[in-house]
Amino acid sequence: MAPAIKNRLVGTIIIFALAVIFLPDMLDGQKQTRRDIIVNIPASPEPIILQEPQSYSLQEEKLKTSKPITLENDVVANDVNPSDDSFVPNASTSSGNDVIAQTDDVKTNPQSTLEQQTFIQQPNDEEATGWVIQLGSFKHQKNVRELMDKVEKAGYRVFSQPVETSVGKLNKVFVGPDLDKSKLEKSLSHLQEVTGLTGRVTPFTVK
Repeated sequence: MAPAIKNRLVGTIIIFALAVIFLPDMLDGQKQTRRDIIVNIPASPEPIILQEPQSYSLQEEKLKTSKPITLENDVVANDVNPSDDSFVPNASTSSGNDVIAQTDDVKTNPQSTLEQQTFIQQPNDEEATGWVIQLGSFKHQKNVRELMDKVEKAGYRVFSQPVETSVGKLNKVFVGPDLDKSKLEKSLSHLQEVTGLTGRVTPFTVK
């Protein structure tokens, strides 16, 4: 064999051996480099969890905003017209449902007027022989008796008078009579504390 061919074969073998020895290391180095690149990638940030606002039910909201309301069945409107005989008090003294009527066409029963010696009318101040405090008008006689007992225990003279109205027969309760109008006016606040009623002073005439 020619020496030139031998030299080529030896060189080829040496190159092949070097390739076999160093090629795997070169490939591993590239893989390691790629692996390092992957590892160095920063991790994604954790998601931020927002707390949902606390929700209230409709019923709870109503309980917070609502206010207790106290109803008094026996409180009625009051007409402050001084010329109206059918004066209605602000409140009733009985726990029962005492119906109190307020009307402009209250008419006194002629028969009951004849049976009684006193009656209430609206004369002028010069014609008035006295004054009374009108406490209120009641439908049930039981409430009238309870109110009169309470007023008498407080040291006042008291009487009642039946009247006929458009809603039926009512009983008016009066304190007095007295010739001194200012004395009765000063008693209004005390009577309101005793009975819970707002009375008013009206003329009283004996016939």
